Amino acid sequence: RPVMQAPARQTLCSRLRDKLKAFREWIDPWCFVAGTLVATPAGAVPIESVRAGDLVWSRDPDTFLTEPRPVRETYVSHPAEWFHVGVDRDGDHRADETISGTGSHPWYVLTPGRVGFVPARELQAGDILSLRDGTRAWVTDKTREVAPPGQTFTTYNFAVADHHTYFAGQGGVWVHNVCGKLLDEYTVFHKAKLDELTGGGAPAPAQWDEAFDSILQKLKADSRVPENEYGDVIGSLLTNPPVGIPRIGTLVKSPTFTNTNKVWDSAVTGLRYGPDKNYGNRVKHVLRHAEDQPNRKGKHGVFDAGPKGFLKVVDEGWLLKQSDPSSILKHTTGVSPITGGPREVFVIEMGRRIGFEGGKAGAQAGLPTATKLRLIIDDGKDVLSAFPTVSP
Repeated sequence: RPVMQAPARQTLCSRLRDKLKAFREWIDPWCFVAGTLVATPAGAVPIESVRAGDLVWSRDPDTFLTEPRPVRETYVSHPAEWFHVGVDRDGDHRADETISGTGSHPWYVLTPGRVGFVPARELQAGDILSLRDGTRAWVTDKTREVAPPGQTFTTYNFAVADHHTYFAGQGGVWVHNVCGKLLDEYTVFHKAKLDELTGGGAPAPAQWDEAFDSILQKLKADSRVPENEYGDVIGSLLTNPPVGIPRIGTLVKSPTFTNTNKVWDSAVTGLRYGPDKNYGNRVKHVLRHAEDQPNRKGKHGVFDAGPKGFLKVVDEGWLLKQSDPSSILKHTTGVSPITGGPREVFVIEMGRRIGFEGGKAGAQAGLPTATKLRLIIDDGKDVLSAFPTVSP
């Protein structure tokens, strides 16, 4: 597995410091004005009346499943400027409502060539917006308002569990919240995982520790990121590492890779995905566990991260068990009938939803949520299978 050399490590430390500065300037003012409606299962409510523990409608950026999620924490901020965005819901090119908020608050756009979360200040007339009911709306116009010298506005926001999104305005425009996983990355890192990125789990050098500690201290002191989401923020800062630094959830060809023996290794954890008699390769085997299987109930669940996301979950679970042994709910050992070597089965508590019994269809049918990852490993590193599970 690639080992992070000192120059690359220093580059990453510098990048983290730069990103932290930009992040603090960016995260602080993500809010809407009083009176902005928020979609909840009980009906639309003004944003200033939302409280921790309330349920709001939220959409998963990976699966696009819309479901109620709890509010973790609420915030009030005082920016010196905000933007007024006209929203046309019926296609007559006239605004049906105006939503006002800070320029950095991300809105989800469906405009070809710029699909994804876009800061309000970068919205353009004609941009296509996504609404809670599955329909679309359009941006008609955008104006900027600056507070008089020495004065500020008052805006409101909140953190949403799991998906970190909600729906604002009368029409329910899909927007991102201020905290948690930035945009669509769901990787959680803490110190041991960062050390893992430095190569082989070797202790990080002093400058790495300093950079990491500095990030946590500044986030704790200067931003309103809930304590249980610090790890999410660190993960988000590492989603675009310098060239040469492996990304979690990515595969590289194993040194033993051939055209007939296609063996893949995780670029970060070193987990191997070798041949499979039914699917050709273990990657394809595990991929089956990211497909809807509505009639499959019991311990064997389905990843909700989708075909591109399940490898991240497997990597994350492997790193989590190494850095936090208390996350291991069950660990059994035996002999692999395939290789004759050791076989280990881990059940790891991920601390968040990673799937459902039956997949999306199971979720819609009300089947249980899976927060645990079951990993079956041969010979220390070979992935035999991996899937979400409801119980150990």
